[in-house]
Amino acid sequence: MCIRDRSKGLKLEKEIKATQIDVLGDSDRLSQVFSNLLSDAIKYTKEGRVKVTVQVKGKFVSVTVEDTGIGMSQEDLSRIFTGFFRSDNSYVRKTTGTGLGLSIAKATIEKHNGDIRVESKLGVGTKFEVILPLLKEAKKVD
Repeated sequence: MCIRDRSKGLKLEKEIKATQIDVLGDSDRLSQVFSNLLSDAIKYTKEGRVKVTVQVKGKFVSVTVEDTGIGMSQEDLSRIFTGFFRSDNSYVRKTTGTGLGLSIAKATIEKHNGDIRVESKLGVGTKFEVILPLLKEAKKVD
């Protein structure tokens, strides 16, 4: 599926490679994590695309949110999950936020026995991956 964010002309894509994915956890908290990741990807992407991919990896589900946005420096990456951290990047400073979203996301995912990872390159984009244990085996879609 692919849609466009008309306010920026962004291409929004999703790729789901599994059906019936069951994860034991607080659906409201997990929904908030994914909502925050998607919202941030859109907020920090001036043009290009944002893609969400869901796939099964063994006994885990992997959800990635990848963008072609402003990206982050290596220095920012080392502090991105610290509470109240906001980059000194001028584009980031023009946006709203408390700097708590990613620290809360990390804590939430870890409480669900999962992991959250980030890769980013300044000026190229960012990719967040959330990995959560499956409650039961999911069916893969090729």
